[in-house]
Parts: sequence; C-alpha cells; structure tokens
Amino acid sequence: MATYKKIGPHNWQFRLRHTDKRTKEKSEFKRSRFYSKPQAEDAVIELKNQLDNGYDVSSDQTLVNYINYWIETYKSFKLKQVAKNTCKQHRNNLVNHIKPYFQQLKLLDLTHDLYQEFINQLVSSEEYSKRTIEIIHGTVYGAMWRAKVSKRITDNPCEEVIIRSAREKDENKIKNTNRQSLSHMIRLLIFWMLPSWTI
Repeated sequence: MATYKKIGPHNWQFRLRHTDKRTKEKSEFKRSRFYSKPQAEDAVIELKNQLDNGYDVSSDQTLVNYINYWIETYKSFKLKQVAKNTCKQHRNNLVNHIKPYFQQLKLLDLTHDLYQEFINQLVSSEEYSKRTIEIIHGTVYGAMWRAKVSKRITDNPCEEVIIRSAREKDENKIKNTNRQSLSHMIRLLIFWMLPSWTI
C-alpha cells in the first residue's frame, strides 16, 4: 500500500508498506524529491517490482564496502579461491583508484554514466596503459556482476563501458603518419625508377 504527499513545490513523497512473501517481515520505504505525483507513482511501481523479484532495495551499503566484501568473500587467497597476487591486485585497485574516486557513493547509486566518467578520468590522466585500466575495470565489473547475481542491484553499470587509452591515440597517430610517409616514399621511388623516354 502506497501513500503520496506533496511536501513542497515540485517535491512529492511516497511511503510504501511492504510485507516480504518469504519471511512475512513488514517494512516501510519512504522516498521523496519527485517532480510530480505521476513520477512518484512510477517509482512505486518500479520499487514494488524489485521487491517482488527479491531485490535488496533497502541496502545503504557503499560501493567501496561492497567491493571490499566481494574481495573477502569471493577472491580471498586464504580460501584458495584465487592466487595471492590476484587478491593483492584487487585490493590495490580498491585502495588506490576506486575508493578515492567514489568515496561514500551508495552501491545502488552507481550508474553507467557515472562509471564511464570514472574510466574516462583514468584515461585522461595519461598515467595508465589501456591494460592497467582494464584490470581496474575488471575489479569493479566482477563485484558488480556478483551484486547483480545476488540481487543487490538490478543491472550491472559496468557493462558496455568503452575503454580507450591516451597512449593508444598517440600510437594510432604515429602509425598513420608512418603510413603516409611510406606511401609518399613509394610514389617517389616508382617515379624515379620509371625509365624516362626522351624524344
């Protein structure tokens, strides 16, 4: 059962009371900052669908805490799940790249666009090769894949991300320049090697 209330100009709020089908546990969800009542109604419908499908929508867990949980639970070298260096690499990615950028962002608030901005920021710093960025992406992607499987999120925001490297752009520029130079040299050689017929 949902109730709606206008709490300010262009600010609607809803309260949704929900009973879990499996545990029969009752809970209440309250959300606000909807521009209109129809927007709030659409949000209620989406929330009901997520709850009915077993998604954990009440989680206030941060992205950084979830990735740390994922490393401890699924990538721990102590449990012989991965090699020690792989576990160390995931931890380094979390501490050196993911945590400074996302800080206290909630797991449910990570969007595809926000994640693409993170990747673009790594590329624009020009400190990392494309492979290094792919390794960092692999850490976040793996954690988000597991979050989707365990129904903590509905979609993996790391899918279909474009990873380019600033060094890659420079290498392509050099290759194109070399091709143009080579093409020009071949034309000159052909011109000079042709017999000149004078009449």
